[in-house]
Amino acid sequence: MGKKMRVGVAIPPTATSSFRVLLQAIRGRQIDMQFWPKLIASGFCSLFFAPFRQYERWVHHPKLEQKNIDEAPVFIIGHWRSGTTHLHNLMCQDQRAGFVDTYHSVFPEILLSKYAERVFRSIMQLAMPSNRVTDFVDMHTSYPQEEEFALGNLHPYSLYYFWYFPKNMQEYYDRAILFKGVKPTAREEWKKHYQILIKKALINTQGRHFVSKNPPNTGRIPLLLELFPNARFIYIYRNPIAVFLSTRKFFSEMMHFLRYHKIDLPELEENIFQLYLKILDKYEADKQLIPPNQLFEIQFEHLEKQTVDSIANIYEHLGISDFDKMYDPLVKYVNAKKSFQKNKHQVKQATINQVIDRWGKYMDKGNYDIPEHLKLVQ
Repeated sequence: MGKKMRVGVAIPPTATSSFRVLLQAIRGRQIDMQFWPKLIASGFCSLFFAPFRQYERWVHHPKLEQKNIDEAPVFIIGHWRSGTTHLHNLMCQDQRAGFVDTYHSVFPEILLSKYAERVFRSIMQLAMPSNRVTDFVDMHTSYPQEEEFALGNLHPYSLYYFWYFPKNMQEYYDRAILFKGVKPTAREEWKKHYQILIKKALINTQGRHFVSKNPPNTGRIPLLLELFPNARFIYIYRNPIAVFLSTRKFFSEMMHFLRYHKIDLPELEENIFQLYLKILDKYEADKQLIPPNQLFEIQFEHLEKQTVDSIANIYEHLGISDFDKMYDPLVKYVNAKKSFQKNKHQVKQATINQVIDRWGKYMDKGNYDIPEHLKLVQ
């Protein structure tokens, strides 16, 4: 019997961004006629939330700007579908971990105004599905989430604008990862917004050290080290064939709810092929900037087999203290997830050949072969 899920209402994250950011995000973009009602609804929602956002900026942001981030953050990086979500959930079993939760990722500026936060969080919980539609991962407003959607609601330099405009994926990489073709102050604005976001996350979750899971950060190593010279990084990687198949499924199904224009499958696949190489090549070029004791690399396949020992090794290598205090919650979480069933893929041999041809160097780097569980078809 399949896993039950509650069907929710798909509301694009653009609905909670400021109207100024929304206008900047759509400027010059192709918007197909059928998606205009969704965009108009997002505009009305943005205006509705404006007083709540403004109140938080006036009342809370001046205090946050004076607040320090005392402990070095932990950044989980790696390509989408490489195990970043699983690793994030494992690391956040530590009660001292602070993180952006799902509500915070959608409402980054309505978090510290407690009455408004309680109301909107309750509405969001009722509206969202109980499981992620692409892979049945549990969802809740308080669960750990990546922060790129939140950053995109704060300013117009987010890689995740490609969810709305997938035809422009490569351009968003240049803008949000390399900061090409944007105003000179864009990098400093990004850093300022990210610091405020982290400070809010620590307050919201009552955490001591911030644990981030954000695949776009895989290409932002120099920028993150500018912000946090002592930052700790966990890079997780996985068989590229499994990554491609899972990414293609994830992107195509999620974009159905988020996009403002259509994209055909061959063009989406080409974008996936190109973005994978750009972001992983950038990481390989930049990782030498990270001191060895601040970087831990792990295979997803090893994490699956030796989960608790892997987390213990991460804590030891990165100098995160008191692993014993999170041991029991970690073991409990791992045992509860043992029955989880991953997606199974039926794939054409031609697709496998294309992945090996395009991403062969990362197949070789991880000593990977064709996964045994795949069902190959002509």
